[in-house]
Amino acid sequence: MKKIISLLLVIVAVATVLVACNAPATEKEYTLAIGVAVTPNTAAAKVSETVAAIVTDADGKIVLCRFDCIEYAALDRSGAFNATAPTSKAAQGDAYDSYQPMPAGRWYAQVDALASHIKGMTQAEVAAIALDGGVVTNAELKAQCSINVTDLLKAVDKAFSSQYTTSFKTTAEALTAGIAATASVKDTATDDVQNATFAVDFAASVLVEGAVVASILDSAEAELKDVTADGAAEISFPGTKREQGTNYDSYKPMAAGTWYVQADAYAKAAIGKTAADIDTLASEGVAGCTIYAGGYKQVVAAAVKAAK
Repeated sequence: MKKIISLLLVIVAVATVLVACNAPATEKEYTLAIGVAVTPNTAAAKVSETVAAIVTDADGKIVLCRFDCIEYAALDRSGAFNATAPTSKAAQGDAYDSYQPMPAGRWYAQVDALASHIKGMTQAEVAAIALDGGVVTNAELKAQCSINVTDLLKAVDKAFSSQYTTSFKTTAEALTAGIAATASVKDTATDDVQNATFAVDFAASVLVEGAVVASILDSAEAELKDVTADGAAEISFPGTKREQGTNYDSYKPMAAGTWYVQADAYAKAAIGKTAADIDTLASEGVAGCTIYAGGYKQVVAAAVKAAK
């Protein structure tokens, strides 16, 4: 009798294991958001834009975080108008500040350390990170990230607070994500004053098994007005296009919808594409998006290729 009972227990155990192995994986929902912290320096006619992309789970905790930053000065070292569009810090890689090596590592390595540190945190927990002069006080993190993180954390907070996010579902446990920022500069000087418009497109993408499952765009235009010979300027920045929401270009409504609606339609066109085929993404003619998207194609492609 004992042998029969033992045999039955073994059969039940094996059956339980088989059922567990054949059970469908649980599909989870995530949210992808993007936030931009803009820091003007009117005394030096400069503007810095720091972007954070976060993927959060159903509990509002960070699953992935990626950072980038791009800076522009309206005048070059000779005092002439600077028409050269800058390259973002992440895109520069080891070349960024190569003349001034940092003890804690390259810029991208330090922000990756910060991103790893805040993984699993909520918005309130990120906001509670202790700083001293903009530098983290946590000794273990400071050894890996000794740069000023004020704007980085501000960008994360903005991403958490964004009204315009995108959601996706997947059964996969392993997600990768990439971020990119690409800029253009336009000289808008008149006969009386020297002005410049610094425009940046931001994109973040999430990949599962090498293919895009979610993508998001934002764009920012900062105007540097009345740039003087000594480098001072007024800086006008109404917020990113995503932050402005329905207020952006409200005076000339677009038939296909406001900017962020069209940007979301364009970003969805990247879903299913891999880094190898992302360059086939169309520049125009994408359903739901009538705005010209050549710049958006460039930055989405860069974000997908940067996924890690």
